[in-house]
Formats: sequence, C-alpha cells, structure tokens
Amino acid sequence: MELQALQAMKTIGNRVAVSTHTVMRVLKTVGESIEVKSKTLPEHLSFDEFKSVKEAAGAMSFIYSDSETHDLIDVLESRQQNALMAHFQRYPYAARKNVKTVTIDMYSPYLAVINDCFPNAEIIIDRFHIVQHLNRALNRLRIEIMNTARYTRPRDYRKLKKQWKLILKNSWKVDFEAYTTHRLYEGLMTQKMMVDYLLSMDSQFHWIYELINDLKYSLSTGDFKQFDQHLKSSKQRPLKRYIRTTLKTLERYADSIKNACHYTLSNGHLEGINNKIKTLKRTGFGYKNFDNLRARILISFNLTKDQEKTIRPLTFQEEEQEKKSA
Repeated sequence: MELQALQAMKTIGNRVAVSTHTVMRVLKTVGESIEVKSKTLPEHLSFDEFKSVKEAAGAMSFIYSDSETHDLIDVLESRQQNALMAHFQRYPYAARKNVKTVTIDMYSPYLAVINDCFPNAEIIIDRFHIVQHLNRALNRLRIEIMNTARYTRPRDYRKLKKQWKLILKNSWKVDFEAYTTHRLYEGLMTQKMMVDYLLSMDSQFHWIYELINDLKYSLSTGDFKQFDQHLKSSKQRPLKRYIRTTLKTLERYADSIKNACHYTLSNGHLEGINNKIKTLKRTGFGYKNFDNLRARILISFNLTKDQEKTIRPLTFQEEEQEKKSA
C-alpha cells in the first residue's frame, strides 16, 4: 500500500519502521507477483516512451496501454525496433491479429513494428503530436522574424518575443471583442488586432499562419478532405525549408492522420501516466536499476480492484451489517 503512493523508499521505511533494504525486497517481491503474463491483447493499443534510467538502451523506455480502458499493460526497457518485435511476437498470432488500432506519435520505428506484429491494425497518429509538429514550425518562423527586427525595430522585437502564446493560439479562439490596454501597444486593443499587427511584419508569416491554422481547424473538426486540400495548396507557394519538411512529414503520415480524424482515440492518458512516472522518479531521487523502476510502476498502476478491496478496512456500517448477518 505504501509503495503505491508517491514517496521515497526511505520515507516508506520510516513510516512502517523497517530499513530501506527491506522496502526494496518487498518492492521486488510484489513486483514479481504482478508480473504481466497475459496471452491476450486489447483491440485498441497506445504506444509511447519515457525517459527511465541511464543504463537503459538509449535512456528511453517503452510503455503501452489499452486505448479504451486506459489500463497500463506493460513497460519495456528499450523502445528499439528489435526489442519491441521480440516482445510482441511472444503473444500468440491470434491475439495480435485481434488488435484493430494502435495510437502512436511520429516515432518511425513503431511503423515497422505494427506492420510486422499486428497485421490487421490501423495506425493512428495522436492529434496532439500533429498540432505540436505544426506549432513548432510556426514558432521557429516567429523567432526568425523576431531576430531580424532585434536592432532595427526593437519595439516589434519585444512584441514578437512576449506574445508567442498569442501566435500559437488557435485563430478561431482569438478574442476579437474585448478591448483592453497592453503595455506594448498604445490605446485599446483586442487579441485579434494584436495578432494582425504581428502578422503584418512579414507577408510569408501571415500566409503560413493562416495555412497552419486551417490545418489545425480541419484536424479538430475531423475533416480529412479539407486537411489534405490545405496540404496540397501549400505546394503552390515557396516556403522555408523547415516548413516544407514539416508539411512533407504530414503527407508521409497521411493515412494515419486520416484515421486520427475518424477515431476519437488518443494518447492523452499515456501522457498522464508518464507524468506520474516522472513524479515517482523525482520523489525517489532517481532510479539506477530499471527493474526496480518497472516494479514500482506496475505496483502503482496494476494492482487490481479485488486486491484493493481486501486491503481496505471495513467501515462502521459494513461492520454492523456483518454482525447482523452473523
């Protein structure tokens, strides 16, 4: 029960009056008892990675879960393609054939793993990572324009530097009604007026801002045809190399983005799990051994409801009911 909470091993030992080594032995024993031995897989999977320990291959470990129930399935030390294939091929072919969708980010080795191990699975690119990909390209262009105006137009430089969140905000959510004062502008301004001023500094900046927001809006409404049309229209004008690279990447994952528009599945729950893992590492002042970290993660997430019920003490009402029935 103590190992489920976000606290250090030494804190647990002090609370239950045992040594830290005893806590470590209990961690290993309980971790082995809830070892993942299932021969089945859910119909919808989610793949992601997190930074684990320095000794791990590449220092990035692999984690996957059920996309529908958000239950954690297992944690692997390496996210490399060969290690993932060896792991998933331990499952029977019938179980792997039953998987319908796999939600991933744009880490390319996952594609080969899914194609080889899950013959009937459709690949879904997580919508958050698509938007993040677009925003990074737009933000890089903002910084480039900002640096060109640093010495010639210092006021414009400060506006571009301080109002980066306003540029990355979805255009259909920018307020155009509320007038407020702002220390970088004279008189009353709305958010829309500020954005228009920033975009007027460069004609290509304005066009790319509109293009990226059109892509984000099509993705948010699930309209892949419109998304694809905007991608094709981008070829009609010259673009910065990194902007073109971003759009080519989206074209390469077009089929998976189409599935993202069709399904409502995402990796949002895995990002929450990864955040809790980071907190576990922070409270434990880091982990050197991957097996100990994996055992702690499984204990935190994989205890069944039946186990929790046996641990929970009876309430006063439950004790009274038991007495009456006896």
